[in-house]
Amino acid sequence: MTKEFEMIDIGEMSYFLGVEVKQMEDGIFMSQRKYAEQILSRFRMKDCNPVAIPAETSVGLRVDSNRKSVNLTLYKSMVGSLRISHASFDVFASDIFSKVDSSTP
Repeated sequence: MTKEFEMIDIGEMSYFLGVEVKQMEDGIFMSQRKYAEQILSRFRMKDCNPVAIPAETSVGLRVDSNRKSVNLTLYKSMVGSLRISHASFDVFASDIFSKVDSSTP
């Protein structure tokens, strides 16, 4: 490629588009831990309680007619941040929540 394009070697990739990359002898390992920690910090949730499954798998979601008013901009920003990291299995529920969000006024 250096024959076709002007390039410089800046070393092994360690972080790209929100993904940490570790190149080891037995493989390349990728993680979104840093991005997830940034999301938790941004939305003041660093002290939240993590769970193995982020939502009950047998409970259907529905709109609560007696709900309190919420900051939709903040909520959509949270869901959008999670959708970016949708490749992670531990945040798959963000897609489900965004579908409920899109059905509400």
